[in-house]
Amino acid sequence: MTGKRMAVLMAVLLGAYLFFSASRALDFIQAGGVVPVLLGLAILVFPLIGLWVLWREWQFGRATERLGHELADRGE
Repeated sequence: MTGKRMAVLMAVLLGAYLFFSASRALDFIQAGGVVPVLLGLAILVFPLIGLWVLWREWQFGRATERLGHELADRGE
C-alpha cells in the first residue's frame, strides 16, 4: 500500500472516530446537569484537537512532497 493511500485510509478512520466522539459529546451536553455538560465539553475538545493534528499532518505531507519534487528537479 502506498503512503498516500495509507494516509487517506488513516484520515477516513480518524474522521469516523471524530464523528462518533463528537456525537457522544453532544449527547452528554444535551443530557443537562453540571457534570455531564462538563464531560461533554471535555470530550468535544478531543475531536477538535484531532482535526487540527490531521490538518497539520496533511500540510506537512504536501510540503515534504514539494521539497522532494524540487530536489528531484535539481538532480540531488
